[in-house]
Parts: sequence; structure tokens; C-alpha cells
Amino acid sequence: MGHPAYKVFSSSRGNVFMAEIAEMLAESIGQSGREVEKSEFPLPRLEPGVVNLVVAPHEYFTLLDFPEDEIVRSAAACVTVGVEQPGTMWFEEGARYASYGPLALDINQQGAVELRRRGIEAYHLRLGYHPPWDAWGGDPVSRRDVDVAFMGSLTKRRAKFLSEAAGVLSQWNCDIRLFEVDGPTRSGTNHFLTGGAKSAQLAKSRVLLNVHQGERDYFEWVRVIEAMSNGAVVVSESSQGFKPLMSPDHFIESELGSLAGRLDALLRDEELRAEIADRSYDFLRKHLLAVDSVDQLLTAVESRLSGVREPLIGVRPGLPSALCRRGYKRWLPPRSGVATLEEHQVSTVLKGERQARTIIKDMILAEIDESRAIEALISTVENGAATYVRVHDTTAYSKTKPDVSVVLTHYNYADFLETAIGSVVVSDGVTPEIIVVDDHSDAENVAAARSVVDRFDWFPIRLVMHGANRGPSAARNTGASHARSDLLFLLDADNSVFPDGLRRLKEALEHSDAAFSYGIIESYGEDPDIVSFLPWDLERLASGNYIDAMSMIRKSIWDTLGGFDTEADRRGGWDDYEFWLHVAAEGYRGELVKSFIGRYRSHGSSWQSVVNLDTDQLFTYFRMKYPHLPWPELVEEL
Repeated sequence: MGHPAYKVFSSSRGNVFMAEIAEMLAESIGQSGREVEKSEFPLPRLEPGVVNLVVAPHEYFTLLDFPEDEIVRSAAACVTVGVEQPGTMWFEEGARYASYGPLALDINQQGAVELRRRGIEAYHLRLGYHPPWDAWGGDPVSRRDVDVAFMGSLTKRRAKFLSEAAGVLSQWNCDIRLFEVDGPTRSGTNHFLTGGAKSAQLAKSRVLLNVHQGERDYFEWVRVIEAMSNGAVVVSESSQGFKPLMSPDHFIESELGSLAGRLDALLRDEELRAEIADRSYDFLRKHLLAVDSVDQLLTAVESRLSGVREPLIGVRPGLPSALCRRGYKRWLPPRSGVATLEEHQVSTVLKGERQARTIIKDMILAEIDESRAIEALISTVENGAATYVRVHDTTAYSKTKPDVSVVLTHYNYADFLETAIGSVVVSDGVTPEIIVVDDHSDAENVAAARSVVDRFDWFPIRLVMHGANRGPSAARNTGASHARSDLLFLLDADNSVFPDGLRRLKEALEHSDAAFSYGIIESYGEDPDIVSFLPWDLERLASGNYIDAMSMIRKSIWDTLGGFDTEADRRGGWDDYEFWLHVAAEGYRGELVKSFIGRYRSHGSSWQSVVNLDTDQLFTYFRMKYPHLPWPELVEEL
């Protein structure tokens, strides 16, 4: 008896990653000698001599514009191919559709086990070497410019790990590509790599770092096979379900707490790294071919399906799924135009709280304005000008020609200055100067700042002291006005820069036409995190700031735009966000350095608390100032 024909379905409106799996599956089926067709429409139906395979059912069925009962009947005529991790809403949605059909496949052993636990007949579709994924070809002299590659969605767990590993990662040339999950990623970009671009990137990477999304020790088969196929050694958090692969023969695994150390050790032993890369590549090509795995599995599937003549429906459709309620699906229950009493009560409470926050913030800002006005008056009387400044230079200041000017601002933060200055002093590959701007701290902090600067007398530092407090925007503008180089780097007193951070940012500007460069920042404190990890994206920027002020800016651009907006500062903060919006409005852009460049001290400062009391006024101000940016639509209140 011959093989049945196969139809492989996937959604063009779903994640492009799923489409790649569908493409690999269809090609492997064809290579096994079976007839295969890749399709999206029409809706799969039970046909004699045909097996319907639906890759990523949580996307395919969810995004179809058909009534629910038709979707269920179609799912009952299909073998689903699950690609999501157990414990996620995506897995639950896929399991719902898998329960309608005769059997299901899953690319991970844990997924298949979980489906079987629920009474669904499920088999593990083991992935393997697929020639189109190989951009390396086993070339022993290929150049690998990237030490550490990381590709994955952003989760709190991953962010925490990367933050805590930043000290190690900052020493290596990294290519960290994180993306936010707010819907399907439908196409590749310079940051989110797919297809040949992803393979090419892995082929020039020494190591692929793998950290699980959550606590489940799910082995990320696709990511691992793609890396091994291109000579990148996988250094992974401990996992289950990776046989026939073996650790440490084919990859390195470790508990999360020691993962960064294992990564660092491997990167310092290139001979061992290359040996593991060659061994895993050879194993894939000889013992783990995708076409062989697919052929063996489909033989079992065909035997199981040989007696099936009618669709099997194991679960009633029930209510719309969780994805439907989250806006991922094709339809939502219609909503009445009249708010319920409960909605009205909630709306009233929220409006009252918002109004109270606005009033409190306005009072605090008015008090700050009054205090600054008094200080300006005193400075005018004592010094002859509200904008009076005093300058103190180190001995080395006049003897150095810098290529980067670090503008380091502080207000009563002298205790942190030595660490911040010290981090700049040990920078590699640049010749920096530091302009420390004291925004009229108290006498004790001014004296402490002067003492710290004097201890670095051998390094080019200028201390600029405001005669009156003028706010962080004015302080940064003052620092920029004293800069002698063509590049400005903004640094707060309680932050620091890694030794290679300035060099990486400077090189990014030398190799691009960007107005400024920024890199990934470790946020440390009670809740470790990372910031400034997303690439320049105008629509994303308009929905909220994701770029920290710790950035390197061309001074020509700074001067053209007039520096930081003191009006934004007076309205309650986000002066750095205003500057990025100004950059965008004038047609300029930023360039992301996909490596760690510095450290950010996370703490609940009183000023940040004031800013967060009410942000509506700031957004209104930004929208009015830059009306042509792609602002998101305003959502009406209940």
C-alpha cells in the first residue's frame, strides 16, 4: 500500500517562526518520497487518502474567519503539530484543538507527554538536521565575529538572568536580540531574524546562549538544532527531553546560577568550543536527519490513521478561548453601548483617583518651581546671574584632546560619584573627558564632589557648579555646552559604564548615520532587570519610552535640536523621552548596540515617584508638540 498524500497547513497571519517549521516539515515529507502540498486555504476537510497536518494550531485556527462550529469540525479532520511549551496559554489553545482530532504531534517530548496525560493520543516529532537551515557547511576557517548570540522573547525570568550575568556578558561581543510578545511576529527584521538571515547570524556566532522562558525545563529543539547546524555551540540552562543529544558532547548545560560562569569558561577555550561544534554538527548529519525522523514518525501515523473514516470529536467547543478574550482571535462577543452599573462605578473610582494624582503632582511641581525661583533670585543677587556657574578643572583637563565627552550630572548624589567616574576612567578604546555638573547641591555634597574630582587629578575632568538648582535637563545642557568632543555620553551619578561600553557606542556611530547610539543596560537592585534592549522603532517609541538616557549622542545633532527640553522637565520629567521624540520628528534615528554597555541603579527615587503620579499630561504635551508621529489611538474611558 502506498503512502497517503499530505497537506501541511499554517497561517500567514501567524508567527513567521511557525511558518518556518511548516516549511521544514513539508520539505522533509517530500524528501521522504511522499506527496505533499503546503497550504493555508481552504479550511482543512476530511479527504480520502489525505492527511492534514496543521502546524501551530493555536495560531492557525485562532486566526481563521470562520464560525466556531466549522473550526471544530475542521480540527477534527486534522493532525495538529504543537510547537508551544506546556504551561503557556498558547499550549492550552493548541491542546484544545488537538483534542478534536484523531491524534496529535508535538516537536517537544514534554509537550507530547502532557497531551497524553490529558487523554490525547500524541507522538513526539523529533527535529533534526535540515539542509536549508545550514549556512555554515562545516567550514573550519569560517570567521565568527560574535562571541555570544541570544535570540528569544522577553520574559521576566530571562531579563533577570541577563541582568545578573551582565558583568560577564559585557566582556564579550554579544548579539542579544529580545522581542516583546504582543501578537504574532509576521516577518523578519534587522532585529528579529528569520530564515537565511538567522542561519547566517548563527554561522558567525561562537556560542548560542539559551535560557528558558519560565521555570519549566523545556528543551528548545528548534533553537538548538539551528545553532548546531551552523557551528554555534549551545550553552543552555538544564533541560529535559534532549536525547539522543548528549551533554557535554553536543552542548553545554548548567543550572541557571552557574550558567554565566560555564559560558565564560567555554569562550576562553576556543579549542574546546570548536571541538564541541564539530562533534555536534557531525552527529546531526550522520544520526539525526530531519527527513529520517519525519519518515519514521509518519509511518507510525499512517498505520494509526488507516482505519479512521470519520472525524473524531473529543471535546465540546464550549466558550471562546482565552486567546479570543485577549484580542488574538477573529471575533469577540458584541459589547453593548451602555455601560453596566458596575462599570460605571469602577470608572468613577478610577477617574477620581486620577484627578487626585494630577492635583498632588501639580502641587509638588509648583513647590519645586517656587524653590528654583528662589534659588535663581539668590544667585542673581550673590553672583550677578541666575545661570551663574563655577568651574574647576583637574590638571589633566587642558592637556587632553578627548574623542568622547561624558556628561555626568548629579544633585546631592556625591556619594556615588567616585564609582561613576571610576567606571569611565577604566574605559578601553576611547579617550574620554568627564564634565561633572553639580546642580547646586548642598554644601556638604559640593565639597564631597570637589574632593572626588581632585582625587582623579590625573584624568581630564571639569567640575561645573550651578549657582542655583535648575533641574536635570538644564544640568545636561550645561554639561553639553562644555564638551570638547563631537560625541556626548550621558551618565547619571548613580550609574556606571562597562569598560567596553563607550567604545561599542562610538563604533556604532562610526559605522552608521544614526543620531545617537544606545546599548543594553543592566538594571540592578531589589528587582534585577534590563533596559534599552529594543531596536529603534518609531511606532514602539510613540507608545512609550524604552530607551534610557544613558546613550551616546552626536553633538552636532544635540546642538541642532537644542539639547534637552527644560519644559518637559518642568512638567514633571521624561526629558530623555522628549529628546528621542524630537530626534524622530526631525527624521533622525537611534542605533542599538546589542551588547551590555552599562549599569543602572534601580531604586524608588522620590522624583521618579512624582513623575509616575500622573503621566497623562506629559503624553498630551508630547502629542501636541510632535503631532506627526505615529501615536497610538487614544482609548476611551468607560
